[in-house]
Amino acid sequence: MADCIESNYRRNLSAIEKGFRQGVVTCAVASARGREPVIPARYIKALQELVRDDSTVIAPADKGGGVVLIDGADYVTKMEVLLSDISIYREAGTGNAEARSLEFNRAARKILRCSEKGKALLHLLEETPSTPTIRGNIKTHKEGNPVRPITNGTGSAPHRLAKKLAAPLSNALNSISG
Repeated sequence: MADCIESNYRRNLSAIEKGFRQGVVTCAVASARGREPVIPARYIKALQELVRDDSTVIAPADKGGGVVLIDGADYVTKMEVLLSDISIYREAGTGNAEARSLEFNRAARKILRCSEKGKALLHLLEETPSTPTIRGNIKTHKEGNPVRPITNGTGSAPHRLAKKLAAPLSNALNSISG
């Protein structure tokens, strides 16, 4: 983990500063994993300062459950490089999310109204959906530390319906492959 943190610093820190920051991150990781570490007051203070520092991004590592401290400008650049791949991503116009949500809800209503079980699911359609967001987990195990895209569709038009339908589909798939 020390290498992961060290590789994401753009400035030279003394061994003491590196050790202190690594201790802060280790405590944060232990807390995130549900353990109850005894966190020294100086670590809590350092974490509070890091959270307030807009120039530093605290992001999850892609593997190993670690935490990465990265310069905010570097993080934005990595996300821009990721999103600039036009073979995967394309820019959507303003209001596109609302139009797509209306389109999804219209199509879903048409399908769900065809059966009684479907009608019972109509309440799951999100009438005021939120736009999905994207963030990046830092790939500390890869050269150049690229980002892995993580999208969050909570509150989006299909979210509640998809969540409801996922359980029986997962059970069916498990019974086929098991």
